[in-house]
Amino acid sequence: MEVFSGEVNALMAQTCLEKRFHPRFKVLSGAVASLHYKVIGQIINISQSGLAFQYIARRSHQPESSTLNISTTDRTFNLGMIPIKFVREVAMSKSFSSDAMSLRCCCVEFGDLEDYQLVALRYFIQNHTTADPES
Repeated sequence: MEVFSGEVNALMAQTCLEKRFHPRFKVLSGAVASLHYKVIGQIINISQSGLAFQYIARRSHQPESSTLNISTTDRTFNLGMIPIKFVREVAMSKSFSSDAMSLRCCCVEFGDLEDYQLVALRYFIQNHTTADPES
């Protein structure tokens, strides 16, 4: 799904212009977000206050969850039960869209994190993102 990252960044700049209190960093490939392991997608960017991820969805599906998991595909990192609030969800590439499925981008804000979750999130940002924050 990395093919769409340029399109995702442009769309995110247009559609997810929420007030940000922390710098957002582009996430290296191999990091995924999951909602009860039913919706799994590639994390696009992350900050200490939220993240954006892209996933393939059935047309009739709206993700519903109050928690999110962050993990890496090489299984070196896993942080679960992160409280979230949905900020925005948008359809992505029309070239990928069909009657049954579409590529979507979901923006979430983290809720109140436990101390261990905050420490793990900082570790993830330091070790699984690019060095420079996105503008």
